[in-house]
Amino acid sequence: MERDLSRLHDQLPGRPILVVTYYPVVQLSERASLLNQWIADTASQLGLQYVDAIRRVIDGNDDLLCDDGIHPNDDGHRALADAILPACRTLRLQT
Repeated sequence: MERDLSRLHDQLPGRPILVVTYYPVVQLSERASLLNQWIADTASQLGLQYVDAIRRVIDGNDDLLCDDGIHPNDDGHRALADAILPACRTLRLQT
């Protein structure tokens, strides 16, 4: 994770990078919590913006998930987009 985020940071200087994780539930296993914290810490160390709000959007709501119970359906993707949009609006995009 650190290598990948560092590479993005180094190869895209001055470009905004938004780091987002996806979990279909709010309550994470111990392993997933550690991984999530590692991602958040690495993003912070590199000065990247990290957004954790999207996992609270789905939280096991079957109406927002595909039949596999993991991946978001169209409504789920719409909800995720709505959740991440405020963070996207704070980015300074170069034109």
